[in-house]
Amino acid sequence: MKAPKAVKSLIIIIGIPALLFILGFFLSSVQFYRQEISFLSLTKNHSTNDITSSPAGNLLAGNKISGKFVAYDDYLGIVSVRFDTFYRINDDWLVFRIKQLGDSKWYYENYYKVDQFQSHELFPFGFPIIKNSAGKTYVFEIESTTGTSDDSVALDKTYPVFISIYKYPRKVVFSGFGPLQKFLPEKLASFRNENIGRTIQANKTIRFIFKKFFNIVINTQIPVLGFFYFLPLIIYLFWLVIYRRPKTKKSYMLAILFLLTFIEIIIIAESIDFIVLEIFLMWIWAVWYYKLKNLDIFVLAFILLGLCPLFLLMNLNDISEKIGAWSFLFFVIAIFQLAIEQKFHHGRRVSILSVLRKIPKDFHDR
Repeated sequence: MKAPKAVKSLIIIIGIPALLFILGFFLSSVQFYRQEISFLSLTKNHSTNDITSSPAGNLLAGNKISGKFVAYDDYLGIVSVRFDTFYRINDDWLVFRIKQLGDSKWYYENYYKVDQFQSHELFPFGFPIIKNSAGKTYVFEIESTTGTSDDSVALDKTYPVFISIYKYPRKVVFSGFGPLQKFLPEKLASFRNENIGRTIQANKTIRFIFKKFFNIVINTQIPVLGFFYFLPLIIYLFWLVIYRRPKTKKSYMLAILFLLTFIEIIIIAESIDFIVLEIFLMWIWAVWYYKLKNLDIFVLAFILLGLCPLFLLMNLNDISEKIGAWSFLFFVIAIFQLAIEQKFHHGRRVSILSVLRKIPKDFHDR
């Protein structure tokens, strides 16, 4: 009897957490790959504050989008701008040009056909890398040549409205670094003149790696998405800690669920099925665990439904779509809950507000 029990404990304590960790790591890696983040590139997000002028609607022939920004780092090589194609293939040609503020001539100018643009996606305008760009101010223009009301694109003002990308040459980051087994002894002996150059280059590499790490944290959504991908592991570990106390029913878990739903709707730019599914399943668990009233779920669904046109009026279409989707999911939960309660009596139900009111007491009782 002891052997099966030991195997069961091993699976619960090591096996399941390991599988959940592998799942989180795999999904995070896929997301990193999907965002096409080159290791040797740094990015800087820009808002509409860096757009100096743009037409109110479609980019018609002769209309221009103008922007101005201070370069975040050296080796500026790409400006990616977000466009709205209205979900159609357009035939316009745009002229992209860029220069340093104050220069009389444009540094680079080229034509781009808009049939390759994807709606609400960033399109990269590349140009010869500017080596010493850090701290300098650059201006760019995007001009339509043949755009009409039925055949044109528009600037999508969803944040980030454009991204500046800094493409470090491989030789700048890695040249002279050498194999690690050769570098470490030389690092220890770096006081000798012949090793100073190699040590300086290694320090540049280390600084770039740290800079890259903070750049990913600040300018991408990978940390937020990674949290959601590892959320099943976090929840499971939390369960392992408290599962010996089954009567513990902390009200703040419901508040955390509201916060996660808010993050998915407002902060995460795109709707990711895995994240929506895990939060949806957590809501199903919360309805059962806290014995929430069916009426409260219906009210929550109607509130979200009423918020949809408000966000549409503010031109926040993506958020409005997400709110509409969550309204539908809450309606699904409420209808299934109503059907189950009609067939099976599950006793007294409590309101969402009554659960949330217990949060201060739960923290006080810890």
